[in-house]
Amino acid sequence: MFQTSTNLTGHVPFAAFATAKDIFGADTDAVAAATKGKLASWSEAIAERLNGGVSPSALEKRFRVQHDVIFHKQASMVEFEFFSLGNITGIVFSPTLPFSWGSVHLDATGKTDSPAIDPNFLSIDFDMQTALKVGRIARKMWSTKPLSELAGGLLVPGDAVLPENATDAE
Repeated sequence: MFQTSTNLTGHVPFAAFATAKDIFGADTDAVAAATKGKLASWSEAIAERLNGGVSPSALEKRFRVQHDVIFHKQASMVEFEFFSLGNITGIVFSPTLPFSWGSVHLDATGKTDSPAIDPNFLSIDFDMQTALKVGRIARKMWSTKPLSELAGGLLVPGDAVLPENATDAE
């Protein structure tokens, strides 16, 4: 989120979508190959987390289709949503085709008022790397005209917490 130089009113009437090529650029083919090589191990890990609820072979089949959609059909894999609230503006982004899977389970008695929720968000390294790349893209958007003319100081997470040249570990 950024402090803006002016008070913005109304709503933002658009979102933007990015493909693997938009996100990974010249590295897309290498990322696709590395990702394809991990589908079986991701399937095993997620099947284990789901306690047999979905078989590793079913997950791998789904992941192979998903991989094809992301890297060969060039489906959007991230949505950027812009927002403004008075003199605060920003971008949030959401993965549209994550490989990470969570689960929701009822307890042993079947009570529905306290399910066990495991979002498992960003548990697959590809999803984490995608989030890091997309975060950098979003930040770059705000340093490029015409958005840079609106954006003042970075509020969240703030340069003191996460500088623009931060490493992946930070």
